[in-house]
Amino acid sequence: MNTSPPLEKKPKIAVVGAGYWGKFLIRNFHELGGLGWIVDNRPEILAQLIQQYPDVVGIATLEELLALPLKPDGVIIATPSLTHYTLGKKVIAAGIPLYVEKPLATTLSDAQALVALAEANNLPLMVGHLLLYHPAINRIKSLIDEGALGKIRYIQSDRLNYNKGRADRNVLWDLAPHDFSVLFYLTNEQPVVAMQATGHNLLGIDDEKLDHVQVQFTFADGTLGYTQASWAYPKKQVQLLVVGSEGSVILDDTLPLENRLTLVKTTPSGVRETLPVPYLPLEPLRLECLHWLNSLGGQQVSQSQGKTNGLLVVHWLEQVQQALEPF
Repeated sequence: MNTSPPLEKKPKIAVVGAGYWGKFLIRNFHELGGLGWIVDNRPEILAQLIQQYPDVVGIATLEELLALPLKPDGVIIATPSLTHYTLGKKVIAAGIPLYVEKPLATTLSDAQALVALAEANNLPLMVGHLLLYHPAINRIKSLIDEGALGKIRYIQSDRLNYNKGRADRNVLWDLAPHDFSVLFYLTNEQPVVAMQATGHNLLGIDDEKLDHVQVQFTFADGTLGYTQASWAYPKKQVQLLVVGSEGSVILDDTLPLENRLTLVKTTPSGVRETLPVPYLPLEPLRLECLHWLNSLGGQQVSQSQGKTNGLLVVHWLEQVQQALEPF
């Protein structure tokens, strides 16, 4: 992954939405020197953040931000996914580069419309597919590309936890975008030739909301991609497994940084060896935020562009959702 040095003078951006994830974005962009505005319609939250970041301007609505004579160099949308299309369209129409948290939109037609609008206005459109900036996942990608694992047989990505808050549309749209983006990234976004999916409401909190989903993709070269996403699992499990003919690699994102990535191989005598795989233990979100600032400065092209990985993820979220109706 290209981690170019910080810009001498960074663009100033605005973060729209100061919820759970928005606050992480605000902290990172502020520490990188790129935060100019915070937008949130809750006065008490906005007041707290302006007290915490006194050099940043607080604004109640996106419309007020876009009406300013001095426009931000970029806008980050970190609001609920059902608002991504409506808010994102306003940002692009104002001629401002857009970074929207995952998913790009909640329908393929809306995602395609955002991509088309950004291309028509020659503006960068980046999606917050955080794991594409994860140093361990990029280390796995290099192992695959180098042939260190041999022919890849299957990739499994699990994101399981207990969540009764259930703020998003369902667990598919909440958690699976992360795993879909990684599966497509590690397989070089090759065509999916078959898909199977099952979904359930295991906890019975909301009968119309999926809280456990399992999906299997078959890629054009025969690689199988599995993913599980759950709000109904009794403990947190965030694990990526890549199995090849010459070895396997396991990323357990719940372990300490130095123990998260391991390589498993079998010696000619049949002995199984488990070896740690070194990688740069840097914060993925910090790298993603720096990547966005550098792309605004013309130093990089986003590796999670809306027109590639972003659009592909929404396409398959919609396909899986349709396969699992009536949820």
